Amino acid sequence: MTIKAWPHETALLNALFKRRWSAEHKLSVYRFGAEAEAIPLSDLQGMVEGVAAWLTSLGLEQHDRIGILSSNRLEYVLLDLAALRLGLVTACFDPASFAQETDLAEKYGLKRLFLDARLASPQSGADHVLPIERVLEEAGKERDGDSAEPVAYAPEDISTIKFTSGSTGIAKGLGATVGSIEQSLRSTQKLFSHGPGDTLLVFLPLSLLQQRYWVYSAILYWHDIVITDSRLALEAIQREHPTVIMGVPAFFDTLKEYIEMSAGAGSPRASAIDVLGDRLRYLWTGSAAARPDTLEFFEVTCGVPIFEGYGLNETCITTKNHPGAHKRGSVGKPLDGVRVEIDAEGQIRVFRDHPVNTRYLFAPEGASEKVFMADGSVATGDLGYIDDEGFLYVMGRADDVVVLANGKTVSVRPLEEAILRLPEVKQAMVFGTGRPVLACLVCPVPGTDPDVVKRAVQQATRGFGSEAVELVIPVADGFSESAGLLTSQGKLRRRAITEHYDQEIQQAYGDQS
Repeated sequence: MTIKAWPHETALLNALFKRRWSAEHKLSVYRFGAEAEAIPLSDLQGMVEGVAAWLTSLGLEQHDRIGILSSNRLEYVLLDLAALRLGLVTACFDPASFAQETDLAEKYGLKRLFLDARLASPQSGADHVLPIERVLEEAGKERDGDSAEPVAYAPEDISTIKFTSGSTGIAKGLGATVGSIEQSLRSTQKLFSHGPGDTLLVFLPLSLLQQRYWVYSAILYWHDIVITDSRLALEAIQREHPTVIMGVPAFFDTLKEYIEMSAGAGSPRASAIDVLGDRLRYLWTGSAAARPDTLEFFEVTCGVPIFEGYGLNETCITTKNHPGAHKRGSVGKPLDGVRVEIDAEGQIRVFRDHPVNTRYLFAPEGASEKVFMADGSVATGDLGYIDDEGFLYVMGRADDVVVLANGKTVSVRPLEEAILRLPEVKQAMVFGTGRPVLACLVCPVPGTDPDVVKRAVQQATRGFGSEAVELVIPVADGFSESAGLLTSQGKLRRRAITEHYDQEIQQAYGDQS
């Protein structure tokens, strides 16, 4: 991997532990079933040093790998920062995808796994598993002697492993280089100038590396940060009055509805101030396409900018709208050190000065070669275009993976295969990118009752759990090459099909769309 070098003394993650943290700024944590906590960053620093000393006493050394399987909580932040200080590699698992795994340590080479006791994981009780609740106990203990010097990172060092959700099959693990974290922190700070007076709200899982960026940002740039989960996000907003709210589009759809309901016959802008407070600078969103009416509501009706961006696990933050360059409907312009190109097939390719990595650590055979190209680019699998002002627009997936409104990725091929096994079904296409639920266009076998087909499809996909098809749309004429809906090889032309049946799709989604 060819990565630009830096002097160690200028690297942000090296500077993180070589300065005193602010006593004027704080980390606040809202956790379901517990009192809210507010800790000055200067106190947090002492707690992190205590946790680092404890981890060292457990025999953990630089480059050792530890796992974290937990919901958002103070202990998560302490453990992540202590691991950074020591040069441990964190493998952070989303409870929604990994809670029922039985062999995380063996599969991913973990020396220790820190587990949230409330998850009732089958791994509880194993020798290498420690309750994450113990982290807070160890943080407060008095220890003899000075703490060890923090490690000095090089750009190519790996500090954490990022995982896909696993909803598309086997979860892929990717080692994130320190250089990529450095580049993302510096470039976003250049665009948004977070600092004293700011309070950033984070409620997406801390297993997502980008959410942990804002903890590092608070320490480096001296601002407050609030961490919670989606259940308490609104309470935290109303109590803390953040200046920045990070969320997926579906959250802002819900927030829009809440503000409108609260306004009643009154002013939505006044209601927005009542709900969000009067300090809000902007809203940050990405991971799925935002609804145009939601963007317009916040920007025009409420007077609050909402900035869409684009990135993948494999590319980190790639493009972003921001106060200096904003075009509604786009996902912004490339960040410093990032170059975006559109290849001959219309696919988005991403080049970075400091790549996240050049291959997966954990993935099925051949997966790395499909994504990490020989020219140094990442083949995103997304289709898009760049306008004459340099703004990127994402038009959808290049393959058969859809991204729902909540950011969840779903592989539709297994669903379609299950549906096509039904005797009542001739053709089927599952879709739902940017929508709240999955739907399926179905061409029934001639003479079959459409209601029977609907029930059969829903029953056939019920075993897929949260990825089941909820809306079934029977179509009589089916998909043909002559109509431009199939390729010469008989493959579905997905975009053409959704455009062809747009009226039926809009009617089926109704108020959900």
